[in-house]
Amino acid sequence: ENSARKTSGSSGGEDESYSDSISIASRSSISTNKALNRPKLDRNKYRDPAIPGSEVPPCKKDLSTSDVAQCTGRKPWLSIVPEMMNVCNEAARRATLDVDPNAERYEKPLSDVYMTERLEYDAVVTGYTCRTKASPHYLQGFIVIADFQVFRKSFRWTTSEEPAAGITPSNIRLRATDTDGSLTADLQKIKTRGAQGRDGIVFDRVAEVALLGGLHCGGKLLEAALLELRQSGSYDFVVLQATKIAIPFYEKMGFIRVGAVCRFNDNQSLPEVSYRHWSEIVGNEAMEASYMMALRLQDFVRGTRKRSALSDSSTGTGTGT
Repeated sequence: ENSARKTSGSSGGEDESYSDSISIASRSSISTNKALNRPKLDRNKYRDPAIPGSEVPPCKKDLSTSDVAQCTGRKPWLSIVPEMMNVCNEAARRATLDVDPNAERYEKPLSDVYMTERLEYDAVVTGYTCRTKASPHYLQGFIVIADFQVFRKSFRWTTSEEPAAGITPSNIRLRATDTDGSLTADLQKIKTRGAQGRDGIVFDRVAEVALLGGLHCGGKLLEAALLELRQSGSYDFVVLQATKIAIPFYEKMGFIRVGAVCRFNDNQSLPEVSYRHWSEIVGNEAMEASYMMALRLQDFVRGTRKRSALSDSSTGTGTGT
């Protein structure tokens, strides 16, 4: 973690096992009563010449001062990774300061290495960028949609009843979870194609929100992508792995948590463990298990957002904002 008024910090799922790693910023971010009673801050107070991206204005609710454009090529996406990082870092920093103007730390979204690798390996289906209409056309948000693929043949979806899924009683009580197992069962029935290797094992008719970040435009971008996927007739489900601070945002968009497991190196003699989809590597070891979420596209209704269990904020970072 770094200073909330300088650069960045860490991400992951949310349950009791993560309590030691939750920063001051993340603890305050779920204490919404204080935030709701505090007058809205002047966005100009966020500006600091030493912080890349702090000068980027947030989107207006109707996006009247922004331009949204479709982007599908791998090279165009790779060329703007630094801008994408600035957007994610700023979304996290501003969300933290919205809750506590005196906060000194915030939870960093995903790294530039993570973003680059996803763009290099994922089969990108579609995506959108949002930029200011006025020059210099700052990037304000982005979303990348890809085919869902895994690189372990032992991967499978599972319910919260299986301990290996890592879904705790606290998750079930406080978070939107596939408690009846119906969504999980449907996902497990899906046919796959491909094999291990660079292209991975692809799930038919399942798209993934690979990357999403924005300054007050994440919901609009996600809605546009979900509507495009549904109208295409080529997809039935959308899945994602959520960063901790993005979970409430995705819940309001209709996503719920689903369990996922696999075996280390696909070794059948080893027990199943909670799945790590795309994880940061520290000391040659993957970080926390992925917080997987899913949505049936037939259940998506544009403009309808559900209130989350813990937060009314729609700002998140990394894989959601």
